Amino acid sequence: MSIQGIYYNWDKEKFSDKAFGDERQIGFSAQELELQYPEMVKTDAEGYKTVDYSKLTPVLVEAIKEQEMKINKQQIQLEEQDKKIEMLIREMKTLKNK
Repeated sequence: MSIQGIYYNWDKEKFSDKAFGDERQIGFSAQELELQYPEMVKTDAEGYKTVDYSKLTPVLVEAIKEQEMKINKQQIQLEEQDKKIEMLIREMKTLKNK
């Protein structure tokens, strides 16, 4: 939850030796990502940071699995609540008919 996706544009003037395009980019702040997942960020000799996005896949898979577990637990709770509501409705109808 602490990692935010960002849009950015390459600084073509500062890095004129690179073949950066004009298109808007999407990614993460290496400095922000490094706080949570330092193994995903590399720092070169000049101090510039890059993100190894291929290492993000296991983190995403685990996050999805965690969400699925929460969803499944909530589904079970909802089903239990539905049964209790149905039982209460039947009891109310029974009491009303007496």
